[in-house]
Amino acid sequence: MEKAPESLWLKSAPSRSFAPLGEDVSVDVCVIGGGIAGVTASLLLQQAGKRVALLEAGTIGNGVTGSTTAHVTEALDTRWFKLIESFGKAGAKLAAQAQRAAIERIALFVEQDRLDCDFRLLPGYFYSESGSGEIEKEFAAAKALGMQVSLVPAAPLPFATQKAVRFDNQAQFRP
Repeated sequence: MEKAPESLWLKSAPSRSFAPLGEDVSVDVCVIGGGIAGVTASLLLQQAGKRVALLEAGTIGNGVTGSTTAHVTEALDTRWFKLIESFGKAGAKLAAQAQRAAIERIALFVEQDRLDCDFRLLPGYFYSESGSGEIEKEFAAAKALGMQVSLVPAAPLPFATQKAVRFDNQAQFRP
């Protein structure tokens, strides 16, 4: 099995380590895992007045977070039209609102804490190289859920694509 190339984020990030707990601590919440989700949950809980311990077995940000493509998007792996079929429009709309809220919350963290993480808003695309049937269904579903989307002739990639759904105001950052 071929080893994946080392992540750009891991190559360029300064190494930080923290000492193990030296004694028992009393907290309201213990978060296990120091990736972006664990760090974010810990910060939000702390801001809500909770005493939090964040535990990580390895190095903060070196697991899934360190190997991420660092994009935050409303285009999910499960298509929106499938989510509407499974959970109804109201259920899918909750998921869509959560995706939008995540992008906006990250932008707020960056602004409030003046984080040097190359955060930027940019479009994201759902595309196909071979057909446009799912593209049009996904566009209609995303539009019905209130997302800022447009149907474009192709995604701006160095290879040919069919129609694409352009999701506006997606995000990218350096974790």
